[in-house]
Amino acid sequence: MLRRAVFAAGLTALLPVAFALRASEAQTPPATGSSPTEAFVIGRMLVLEGDFGSARELLDRAAAAAPRDPYLRLELAGLALRMGRIDDATREARQALALAPDDPDVLRSAAEALLAVSDGDARLLEEARVALEKLLTLREEDPDALQALARLYSSAGERTRAEQMLRRLAAAAPDARQVTNQLLHLLLERGAKGEAAALLREQLARDPEALEVRLGLADLLSDTGDHANSVKVLREAPGDQAKQGDVLRRLAFELYRSGDVPAANALVDSLLAAGPDARLRLFRALLLEEQGKDDEALKELEILHGEIPADPEVGLSLARMLARGDKREEARAMLKELIADLSGGGPERRAVADRARLELAQLLAEEERWGEVVPILDDLDGRQPATRAAATLLRVDALVGLDRKDEALAQLEPAAGLPPQALAAKRAEVLLALGRDGDAARELAKLPPGPEGKGRAAQVYQSAGHHAEAIPLLLELLDADPGSVELRFRLGAAYERTGRVSEAASAFQTLLERSPDNSMALNYLGYMWAEKGENLPDALRMIRRAVELEPDNAAYIDSLGWVYYRLGDFAQAIEQLERAAHMLPADGTVQEHLGDALRAVGKLGEARTAYRRALALGDSDASKVQRKLEEVERDQPRQ
Repeated sequence: MLRRAVFAAGLTALLPVAFALRASEAQTPPATGSSPTEAFVIGRMLVLEGDFGSARELLDRAAAAAPRDPYLRLELAGLALRMGRIDDATREARQALALAPDDPDVLRSAAEALLAVSDGDARLLEEARVALEKLLTLREEDPDALQALARLYSSAGERTRAEQMLRRLAAAAPDARQVTNQLLHLLLERGAKGEAAALLREQLARDPEALEVRLGLADLLSDTGDHANSVKVLREAPGDQAKQGDVLRRLAFELYRSGDVPAANALVDSLLAAGPDARLRLFRALLLEEQGKDDEALKELEILHGEIPADPEVGLSLARMLARGDKREEARAMLKELIADLSGGGPERRAVADRARLELAQLLAEEERWGEVVPILDDLDGRQPATRAAATLLRVDALVGLDRKDEALAQLEPAAGLPPQALAAKRAEVLLALGRDGDAARELAKLPPGPEGKGRAAQVYQSAGHHAEAIPLLLELLDADPGSVELRFRLGAAYERTGRVSEAASAFQTLLERSPDNSMALNYLGYMWAEKGENLPDALRMIRRAVELEPDNAAYIDSLGWVYYRLGDFAQAIEQLERAAHMLPADGTVQEHLGDALRAVGKLGEARTAYRRALALGDSDASKVQRKLEEVERDQPRQ
């Protein structure tokens, strides 16, 4: 009875083979035992029951009776796969294709069999690909063929063709979430965030209740810097979704990122009034920092850290806040403690430990302590792609700083996980440092045409110290976007670094007319004038304002001390420069400035110590510092 039931259930699938076998029976003399049709039907049932040996014997008998039946060959291929007989499965699939090269069902099933046995074999994968491509000429939107070809193209690195297959599949089955996610992955992999956002918008238009899609679109828009539209997407959440914690927390963050800090503050306060939430308190501290209320932010983080000392996110945020001020040593100690506590945990804790390592490595990199950066990065777990990419960039900078530029270049391979444009840009930067300008130009040629590519190329030239090459690119970009503060600042810096001081001053003054509280421009122009001994009252006013805007910026404090020195106010100069030296202990220029101020008031022993530190740290003008040191050592015994 079981065999009869199985036969009835599979009757439709068996009909083509059964009719072929009936026809062969009419031309073949009766044989001992079952007929070919019975042998086929019983063989199929035995396959379902797991009796592969008996099934193979019966199906072989059926195949002998109908040797040109492609469906029988596919049955034998499937049975061979179940039995682990790879060569037999391959042979039978190929015979089926040879017998019916234009039959869509044969093409699909044979391709599936070849893919199943391929195990990376290039020849078998190619045969399967050819069969599937032939199938698409017969059935243009066959979902199985489109899906299989997308996988084949993707694994072969043919991302464009894989994307084409998935787009066709998504058009044929717009509600297939898995297909959309695969297409989304490919788009993001090639950096097409705009297209990915459009795809998510289409999904959301079909299903406005899809919260996961809404949050994904909001996050993607945020990643592209389009925070205003991210806010819009979140505010359009229907019904009760608009009241959910995930939506409201994201909305508060996007309001903050879009520049609407008061609205973000109000939303956070209302959420905290509804109930305690450590994450929101952490966010409130970041909002306070954004508003320049660093003391309040630090106090909030210290209280929160005291309440939940085991929370790694709070610890990381507190360490970052400490590092911004004059507590860098305390920040480093906290990061090391976090790393030790988190390294032995599960995947999530190890991921946070990696972020702490990156923060610590970044702190050391800012102080140019390159020899300490590399060992920290060596200890990264590195399972997160973003972590690996950030670590690669830091490692490259450290190796260049250690004058191991060839090793730095060797890090920059596709396996590093960097997006193609970022990889080409960083390779060009290192090649310029190696003096291989032609190779660098070939890497820069890989950047996209238009403003984005030109902006990145200018950045590469400036990072590598090739400021003259950056100037024409920046001028071209400013012609297209004259209101860009960032581009004008970079142009001013490039002019100054190439000795075109009057043009640099003009660029910074134009910028400050449009953005009077731009702290970077205030500091740069003020320091530039202080270096030249020009416009010192204006320089002091500008640098004071920069420090007001960013009171814990050590570079600005150094500039303030230096302009006081130029004005002859040595007491104020020493006060500011000692603070800057404490905050930036590895900065040779700060040590030189401090030495000059100490020497001016006759503190020659302390000046000598500062000059020696400047030399040990690798001051950019070592001969000048050496001369000052020799003069101090010559004059000191006369005291």
